[in-house]
Amino acid sequence: MTSLDTTTALETATLTEQELFQRFLDAPMHIKGSSTLVPSARCIQVTPRDYLLDYVEVDSVCLSSIWTGYDIPETILEQLEDTEQPLEEIEEAIGDLESILASLRVLKREFQMLADATIDRTPPEETGNEEADAEAYQVWEDNPRFILPVTEQKEAA
Repeated sequence: MTSLDTTTALETATLTEQELFQRFLDAPMHIKGSSTLVPSARCIQVTPRDYLLDYVEVDSVCLSSIWTGYDIPETILEQLEDTEQPLEEIEEAIGDLESILASLRVLKREFQMLADATIDRTPPEETGNEEADAEAYQVWEDNPRFILPVTEQKEAA
């Protein structure tokens, strides 16, 4: 039995990692919007470039101004397009962002401990007016106050 080679030779191009990445950024990719465990007709087709620029949402006040104000997504893409080793650079960027996240987690944890230790747990005094008392209590609940212990400052002799 003889087998016939029915494959067609296609033109190929040898690309650098940088060239491959630049083509990747503008080639459509499919992003599924739900688990593959359930049937879904929802599938987004978007380029990686558009995905980074349009699908990343930043809701925090402290990040939204720098994210958009300094064109961070565009800057990231420009830098990645210019690097000869985008995979390595993406990995470095992920590491840097994880380091920033770890630092923010420490800040959150330490501030939460301070807030828990200094929160004023004394509810407002009741006045006998149910409506005013309910409003005062709600204000107290929505806007907690914190009390730092008074420490004496001693002058060096």
